[in-house]
Amino acid sequence: MPSRFWIVALVPLFACAPVVTHGPRVEPGAELMMTLGGPRPFCGSNTDTECNAGLIPTWGAGVRYGFTPDGPAGVAALAGLSVPIADPLGTEVDGFVQAPSSGVWAWGGGALWSPRHLMPYAQVGQMPPGGGPGWYLTLGYAHLYRDPSLAVDQEDTDGDVMARPPRYWAPGAAVRTRRGGSSLTFYVQGAFGSYLRRDAYFDPATNRYVDEDVRKPVRTVLFGATWAIGFGDIHFPHPSGPPRTPPPIPNP
Repeated sequence: MPSRFWIVALVPLFACAPVVTHGPRVEPGAELMMTLGGPRPFCGSNTDTECNAGLIPTWGAGVRYGFTPDGPAGVAALAGLSVPIADPLGTEVDGFVQAPSSGVWAWGGGALWSPRHLMPYAQVGQMPPGGGPGWYLTLGYAHLYRDPSLAVDQEDTDGDVMARPPRYWAPGAAVRTRRGGSSLTFYVQGAFGSYLRRDAYFDPATNRYVDEDVRKPVRTVLFGATWAIGFGDIHFPHPSGPPRTPPPIPNP
């Protein structure tokens, strides 16, 4: 009997779940990144995969750009765009704002949005300035707009479909390594919530088919890796503008 891991691994790659692929420290300039991953459901049975709900981390590539201030007292911002390999219509936008930080600790918040989902999130961790190795924690809340187990061109045509796509808390942790101008981040992210499945059954008392919405748990862990590398010498000015130089002190 195949394990539930391999059963879920056969779900098409366009069944994407939102995953934050960067830490709370915004790096200046442009980066190219590629990401992939897999799921591990915890449904209580080796053959049961319902608690996965079709969730699989994105396999795709993208770009992101960091706007950083000239000093630690300013606010940094990141804008990113990633495209799933098998579902270009599910292109995801990432917006993140980092709070001022003068040490190794960094924190901030943002949101992932695509036509498939919305996930606001917050992050905190030890990420030293300059892009060195570090670790961080993430907490998000995912709101999916469609059944993630469906193919891009597939419709809900049977009597056993999702009446409401998954909504779940997404706590996560990650470790980033650095070598030269590139970084490699290994992440793990939970998915703990529920979805509504619509079951159709025949009621002999009324001699009719009846639809019933049944709440199903989401209990799965997503894991994977993201590789990123800075490219080009493209730098836009920080929105706050250049720092102001104080006027000289007149001689007494």
